[in-house]
Amino acid sequence: MRVKLNFKFAWIALLVVVLDLITKYLFSGFLNTGMAFGLFSGYNSLLIVITAFMIFILMQIATKYKEYRYALAVVVGGALGNLVDRILYSGVRDFINLSFWPAFNLADVAVVVGVIWIGVLIWKQKTI
Repeated sequence: MRVKLNFKFAWIALLVVVLDLITKYLFSGFLNTGMAFGLFSGYNSLLIVITAFMIFILMQIATKYKEYRYALAVVVGGALGNLVDRILYSGVRDFINLSFWPAFNLADVAVVVGVIWIGVLIWKQKTI
């Protein structure tokens, strides 16, 4: 199936990836070989396949539901940033460490912000 997205989608996703990789380069942290909260630690190959599949699905959704396109671009950018890490380092480099929450990185922030953005868009459609 062919994915047809616009230039702005690609730039937003690319910007998120570049910012994520720069921050991971500038700030040292540790390698998380799992996913959220360290789940599935040691299953890097499986997580690479799942992440790549989810990126493809999200891009398909973005072509169909244009009102969510840019929020999905932020999510895809975050997923791609972590996918690059998984491929290059067999895990994700986390460097933001709050004492009350597991460590995370800019890509994780992008995914959460994008999902919240989508939730707000859905909520606004339901309340109009």
